[in-house]
Amino acid sequence: AVSAASVTTNAGGSTAINGATITTSGAQIYNDAVTLGAGTTLTGTTVTFTSTVDGGASSLAVTGNASFGGAVTNMTTLSVSGTSTISANITTTSTQAYTGAVTLSGGRTLTGSTVTFTSTVDGGASSLAVAGNASFGGAVTNMTTLSVSGTSTISANITTTSTQAYTGAVTLAGGRTLTASTVTFTSTVDGGASSLAVTGNASFGGAVTNMTTLS
Repeated sequence: AVSAASVTTNAGGSTAINGATITTSGAQIYNDAVTLGAGTTLTGTTVTFTSTVDGGASSLAVTGNASFGGAVTNMTTLSVSGTSTISANITTTSTQAYTGAVTLSGGRTLTGSTVTFTSTVDGGASSLAVAGNASFGGAVTNMTTLSVSGTSTISANITTTSTQAYTGAVTLAGGRTLTASTVTFTSTVDGGASSLAVTGNASFGGAVTNMTTLS
């Protein structure tokens, strides 16, 4: 375990974190490529990865805010307890869990078994593609297009300036409004005993059940 006021690495090299727990009272800034050697927990006010992160077939937990500036690959699970700024694609073999508000920079693809957004998602006037299942717990705004290849649990309103495409089964929690040019449901929709309002065009490819009102 490492405890310090802050950690900063220089650019141009690489940083290997071999199963350490690194705790700082301030920020952690990794300006070079990072490789994990085992499951790792990083605790700080904000943990910033300017370059890539190779998970070493292990997990990463960030306790605090996180900023991802380079691609994240070869990782099992990823969790962030605070806010997340995502400026590159992130791939995990298992889950991704974002507890705080998420802000995207540029069109992003998140690949995981299930990607969970507990709070809001600001699309940064860009697109989001989830390759896997998705759970939306807070409002999604300022996004161009949204696509989910797996199942979707929608517990907040979602607004995009262009299309929304849900390939897997969709389950609603609470009365929901989806705003887009066209919202496409390829599979079933379970209304969660609540209502659905689509502001825009809609395409229903599977049965819609357990819903109060649909407009």
